[in-house]
Amino acid sequence: MRSNKRKGKETFHSNYFRIKIYEGFKQFKHRILVATEIFGRGIDIEKINIVFNFDMPTESDSYLHRVGRAGRFGTKGLAITFVETEEDKKVLDEIQKRFEVKIAELPTTIEASSYMNN
Repeated sequence: MRSNKRKGKETFHSNYFRIKIYEGFKQFKHRILVATEIFGRGIDIEKINIVFNFDMPTESDSYLHRVGRAGRFGTKGLAITFVETEEDKKVLDEIQKRFEVKIAELPTTIEASSYMNN
C-alpha cells in the first residue's frame, strides 16, 4: 500500500512539473526544447527556436512531429538530432528520402540568424 501512495505522489509531482514546464513555454520563458516521445506530439507551443532530438525517433512521422515544434508561427527554427547507432542512420536515411531533404552534419559554428528572427 505504501508503494501505491508513493507512486500516486510521484505521478502528481511529475504531472505538476510537466504542466509548469508547458506553461513556461506558453509564456515564452523557454525557447529551446529537448524532444522525446513524450513531448513529440499534440503540443502546440509558439516561438521555439531550437529542438534537440535527444534520441532518434523510430519512424519518420515522429521525427516530423518533433522537429515541427521549431520554427512555427512565423519563427525561425533549428532541429538538432543525435544519430548514434546504425539503426539511427537507417531512420535518418528514411527521413531524408521521405521528405526529400538533406540533413547535414552539425557544423562547428551555427549563425544565430539561422534560427532567430531579427
